[in-house]
Amino acid sequence: MSAAAWISKPSWFVVSEKDRMIQPALQRANARQISAKAILLPTGHVPQLSKPTEVAKAIIDAATSARK
Repeated sequence: MSAAAWISKPSWFVVSEKDRMIQPALQRANARQISAKAILLPTGHVPQLSKPTEVAKAIIDAATSARK
């Protein structure tokens, strides 16, 4: 591998706005750094457990957008 995929491919990032493990501000900064589309969810550290429908929608939207 010569380069990280996020350099040349679209990226998405689920930001957990109530995360007490990884600061939401750091998550947003990481998303900005890789030019990712940030999906903000009012969840804690494990959004796939507390908001599974919203996380699944973010994944489906990302996959659908990547195909275009």
